[in-house]
Amino acid sequence: MNRPTKSARLSRKDFLRVVAGGATGAVAAAASGGGGSMEGRAALQGTGNPRKRTKAELKGATDAVVKFITGTKLERFPGDVVAQGKRCLIDGFAVILAGSTVPGSAIVRQHVGATTEKKEASIFGPQPMMAPAAQAALANGAAGHAMDFDDTQLSTTPDRTYGLLTHPTVPALASSLAVAEQRKTSGADFLESFITGFEVECKIAE
Repeated sequence: MNRPTKSARLSRKDFLRVVAGGATGAVAAAASGGGGSMEGRAALQGTGNPRKRTKAELKGATDAVVKFITGTKLERFPGDVVAQGKRCLIDGFAVILAGSTVPGSAIVRQHVGATTEKKEASIFGPQPMMAPAAQAALANGAAGHAMDFDDTQLSTTPDRTYGLLTHPTVPALASSLAVAEQRKTSGADFLESFITGFEVECKIAE
């Protein structure tokens, strides 16, 4: 995906000013390089006529993400990326198992158990159970974040005041694991989907 140059990036303060001023499309104007132009400055100030993104442009961004996801193959991943992916999986499984013991996770499992009897994927907990893939991902994802021990993606850009962007492992792990079990895929396919989801999630957070 194409990213704006450093000089064209929109800071959080500018973004909040845009929202407060009701300048529709100002983010798009700044991202396309208009931040330093008269039109771009007018957009940030809530005046002028900033350009709206067209449907074709929005579709192009979505298509680029889809192309990346469908075209990514495990054998093309660098060795250090695969090693880090496996390390993240170990950490992710650990926080899911630990988080499954807290009351909040038990409430989610009770809700899932009361709403469906379909068995497609495993939910981890003191009493293991199975549920539809989507509900299994929900329960395992909730458990993984329940104790707030899951890993974090930290930003290196100055406009991120607190630096934290997202917790990348658990969402990608919970969803890819549920689908892998539902479809009975190989371990390699599961690892490929996890690392790919991890990458997309982090890029969106950036």
